[in-house]
Amino acid sequence: MKKGFTLIEVIAAIAIFSIAILAISMAFSTSLNISQMNDIKQDTSQYAQAITEKSKNLIDAGSTKTYDDPIVFYFYDIDDINTCVENIFNSDDISGYKNQNGNNEDGNKFKYAASIKIAETDSSIYEVNVSVWKIGKETQSKSVRDIYEGSD
Repeated sequence: MKKGFTLIEVIAAIAIFSIAILAISMAFSTSLNISQMNDIKQDTSQYAQAITEKSKNLIDAGSTKTYDDPIVFYFYDIDDINTCVENIFNSDDISGYKNQNGNNEDGNKFKYAASIKIAETDSSIYEVNVSVWKIGKETQSKSVRDIYEGSD
């Protein structure tokens, strides 16, 4: 009696092994994509919170401006956010941050976009609506914050 596997048995074993490896690699790839999107979502959430807090602080300090339409700007990091929000509230000059394909003052290409709308609802009460998203992943990464803040 011969010992060993037939050609059919070897091919079937390789096919089963290949399907198992494919399933494992697809699960790994999916979990990696989910992890990356969670990181991006966390970043956009933190940036939206930073914009909201900066807006709140500027309103509390008495710097108030209202805009009927949302102002969209692009940024690379938190330093760009501080510059843009201060300019939105004070001088309205954010021209360097209006081009999606542009760079910040340090030469870094913009990675995120934000929109901010400031409306006076009642006497000295301001509604601030903030949305932040990663450029190229708008639908999956959008974070939104809304606050009402009174001016002293």
